[in-house]
Amino acid sequence: MAEKILYEKEREEIDVVIADGFQIQSITDHLNGSDVLFTKDTLTKKLTLGNANARKYASTLLFHQ
Repeated sequence: MAEKILYEKEREEIDVVIADGFQIQSITDHLNGSDVLFTKDTLTKKLTLGNANARKYASTLLFHQ
């Protein structure tokens, strides 16, 4: 159950950044999860995702951009 809660939290974070007009610039995998870099004009934001399903969700969004 804790994994589902973490997934929902991380997915919500992604959705909020996307709703603010940011687009995914890159996804970098590492031992602690993935860093997702978002850009909007000259602004950047970075989220670190630890949940595997949230990482898949971000990858899918990047693919469909």
